[in-house]
Amino acid sequence: MTGVTVSDYYYWNGKEMLLTDSHTPAFDAGLGHIPGRGTLSSDGDQGYWITSIDEPVPGKTYLLRVGSRAVGHHIVHNGVIYSLSEVAANERVRIEVVLR
Repeated sequence: MTGVTVSDYYYWNGKEMLLTDSHTPAFDAGLGHIPGRGTLSSDGDQGYWITSIDEPVPGKTYLLRVGSRAVGHHIVHNGVIYSLSEVAANERVRIEVVLR
């Protein structure tokens, strides 16, 4: 475990969930930029932004294997932080858009 914080940004456009941007302080194992998928730029502090990804999330559902409490996976929605590692450490979770 390297302890880097990777942030992915999603947007609901009223029809589909999109992965819009990603930020990482380093290109560690499994992290990086895929040419043709968004625009890569420096964050000015040895990290990287990948912007304008605008990739639809199939079925409005994102599957994630949550890390241990030490990893500290969390999501932020409307400014509220929800700790996934506190409630589902080492489990697979489904994050989805539910229309009401």
